[in-house]
Amino acid sequence: MPIRWPAQLVCALAAAACASQSSPQECKDVCRREAVCVELEAERGPGAEEQNRFDQSECVAACTALQRDPRGKELVARHVECAAKAGDDCEALLACD
Repeated sequence: MPIRWPAQLVCALAAAACASQSSPQECKDVCRREAVCVELEAERGPGAEEQNRFDQSECVAACTALQRDPRGKELVARHVECAAKAGDDCEALLACD
């Protein structure tokens, strides 16, 4: 599990599943973007890759599961909104909760 796994996972899942109009595609999109950002961060220095493992398929699965729960949907919607505001800024995206 990555060091940021709880925050990233909850954010990705919350963002993708929270809104009533959210879809599994939103989960996939947010998790894909987060995976890219984590990979870029891992390239910054030795040891970073080990600390920042990110399993995109686990992220999508967790996000989809959160969408089934009313509170989870709220978390996912909030995360999706944060991810949208972050745009291409990886630092902002990874800071989403």
